[in-house]
Amino acid sequence: KQWYQRRVAITAGQDGKYDDAFLEYLILAESGIEMAQYNLGWLCQQFPFEITHQIPECTREYYSKSAGNGYGPSQAFLANHLWKKGDYYESARWYAKAADNKVDEGLFGLGYFAKEGIAVGVVTVNKTSIYFGPDQNITLTKELWSDCFHLGGEEAVVGCGVPLLWFTLTSISLSTLLTTLLPAVSVLAVLALVVSRCTNS
Repeated sequence: KQWYQRRVAITAGQDGKYDDAFLEYLILAESGIEMAQYNLGWLCQQFPFEITHQIPECTREYYSKSAGNGYGPSQAFLANHLWKKGDYYESARWYAKAADNKVDEGLFGLGYFAKEGIAVGVVTVNKTSIYFGPDQNITLTKELWSDCFHLGGEEAVVGCGVPLLWFTLTSISLSTLLTTLLPAVSVLAVLALVVSRCTNS
């Protein structure tokens, strides 16, 4: 029966029948299915005016239920929600849970904590205890964003790869730039000149 209700809910949502989708997801969500709880929260967030059956704080309530039941995308949403409210301590713990579930946003969020030096103490990520202190931790930021990038999905590549590249380039010291990057660029320029002259001869 639950399989059928899921199919009906998905079809109703795809057909723009948000009230029908809402009711089907509500039945599934109340029976404890975390993906249905997430989808119900999403419906309430995306279509608040199209749904006539309103539940106060629907988005927060069902994302929270789904997150508590271990659904990674909901955990990331809840972490973002807590971040916006300024509850960094709880936000970091939900980002860690999302990261444990291989949700790129969890690793990105924790990397941001390290980058900004937001002190939340020890957080356990994938059975490893990591300390987030009041000082910027460039090494930890790069590690977390690199792990996120290597999750491999499109969102991970763009969401973590681009900031990682930018952060790496902007954190290179002038001495490193002069001793490593400049000679490499010079060698490439000479090689390009040689190849250019050889092809023109």
